[in-house]
Amino acid sequence: MGNFVSSIFQQKQDSMNYDEVKSLIANSPTIKMLRAFSAPLIISFLYQEFKEKNRIAISSYELINRLSDTIELLDSSEMSYLGTEETDSLVLAQRYISAWCHEDNRYLTRYPDENGEPIHELTSHTEKIFQWMDTLKKREFVGTESRFKDIYRLLRELIENSKSDPKQKIAQLEAQRDALNKQIRQIKRSGKVEIFNDTQIKERFYNVNKVARELLSDFKEVEHNFKDITLEIYKKQTQVDVNKGQILGYALDATDELKDSDQGKSFYAFWQFLVADNKQDELLELIEQMYDLLRQRDSHYA
Repeated sequence: MGNFVSSIFQQKQDSMNYDEVKSLIANSPTIKMLRAFSAPLIISFLYQEFKEKNRIAISSYELINRLSDTIELLDSSEMSYLGTEETDSLVLAQRYISAWCHEDNRYLTRYPDENGEPIHELTSHTEKIFQWMDTLKKREFVGTESRFKDIYRLLRELIENSKSDPKQKIAQLEAQRDALNKQIRQIKRSGKVEIFNDTQIKERFYNVNKVARELLSDFKEVEHNFKDITLEIYKKQTQVDVNKGQILGYALDATDELKDSDQGKSFYAFWQFLVADNKQDELLELIEQMYDLLRQRDSHYA
């Protein structure tokens, strides 16, 4: 048990030591983007094109032309921060998009679509930038009730689902049943249902949005790990002394290793949940119901 507990906290401790921080500052694409002279252009442009327009992938042709248009709108003082004497906005846009995809930066990914045309997606490094920048903004509304209840619920779930004693589990389920029966009796007596007020709905809506954005960044991390495996397979294919059987063995071993990791187990559990018993349809229905609720409340945060 001691090893299990220490393994949970060890990562946090290791990630803040001197060498780790020094390495992150020197090598992290996320920090590199923030330190770039053109950071305001990179961050604002990519956010506008991907996040504000709710797009996951954009063709290279469109992205370059959109960046060219954006550069043309910059005044001379803003252009000076780009650190170049090039004045052709299209040439600059092509140069920037190429640089943002380079392995030294990794702000964007570039790959061919089904027609062989290059398209771009954001990387997890850029997603982290957006999340972090969002935390710096002054918020007029800061909800605490639902967050505390989420913590309380998670702690309770952790304890209740980590005990193997059947008697304790039965007692927990009976307590939940009694609580539900009590609510049913109260509703039958009063004819009224207790519902969230506008503030409670607003707070939970914001939290759902925040968690969804963080989940998207997590997906990018998993995708990046799979791409690392793919890249390693490509490298092995170029080695003359490696046969197809060895390459296949590496691919299967690497995939199994990812699946057996904490990240992999969590992702595949999520995936199995999503594809089972029409969960995708249920999720879409829940989202539609949420927006219907917001429209009914005539909420300005819809």
